[in-house]
Amino acid sequence: MKKLLCSLLLFLFLFTSCSTETEKPSSPAEPSAQTSNSFEWVKITYLNKDFYAYATAPKYYEFTTHNPEVIRQLEEYRLSDSMRPARPGEMDGLCSYWVTYPDGHVVGVFDDLDYGNVGTEIKPFGNDRILPAGMSDFVGELVSTHIAQISSAAGPSDPPPSSFEWVKITYDNEEFFTNGTLPEQYEFTIHDPDILRQLAEYRLSGVMRPARSDELLEGMCSFWVTYPDGHIIGIYESCDYGNVDTKIEPYGNDTILPPGMSAFVGKLVKADMED
Repeated sequence: MKKLLCSLLLFLFLFTSCSTETEKPSSPAEPSAQTSNSFEWVKITYLNKDFYAYATAPKYYEFTTHNPEVIRQLEEYRLSDSMRPARPGEMDGLCSYWVTYPDGHVVGVFDDLDYGNVGTEIKPFGNDRILPAGMSDFVGELVSTHIAQISSAAGPSDPPPSSFEWVKITYDNEEFFTNGTLPEQYEFTIHDPDILRQLAEYRLSGVMRPARSDELLEGMCSFWVTYPDGHIIGIYESCDYGNVDTKIEPYGNDTILPPGMSAFVGKLVKADMED
């Protein structure tokens, strides 16, 4: 009987201890390190290489990808330890593609090698970076696929304007800048077939391209060639350098022009001044 009573007292003690024990609160989860590997979209921008022949076309095209595998790969490139600042003189040239992430991070990419820049805006050059191996080819394939898709959807394009019925030449009135006499600029229109053919060849030569960082020049355009479709090529008086636009612009959008274009247009301007 005494053993039974002891057992009951022991059981009662244990039961009371368990029921009065306070539960420990569970520790809060540690915050996870936030990385960029959860984006829902990535935007690809690419240079319209025909812009310099057809200024009425946009300078850049862009499209957005939501493909998880593509986004995963682009995030891996961005986070790769192999992306590093380029050493001085390691490379020179211009980006053709730009990868924009939702947080505003932009990676510029050359179209022929794993080189480019990083920043928060689309820039053809500057802030040089060595990019992870394969990034240029990967982005280039995305761009090529997009171009093929929009080209097939648009159907056959019109033939290039290999000839024009007229071209307008505008040039600065140098007297305006010395004594303020008007007008600031003169212009004349050309209908001569041979001259039109030559100006069309300059425009469509494929040599015209954006100037690299080491080719940028100080100064401004003195001549402008306006084509019937609104394409305007600004030209320096002293060299084959200028800009491409849809308005008369003295400087900006620095462009390397085909050899001989400045001298050719300069002769036309000189002849008009002497008339």
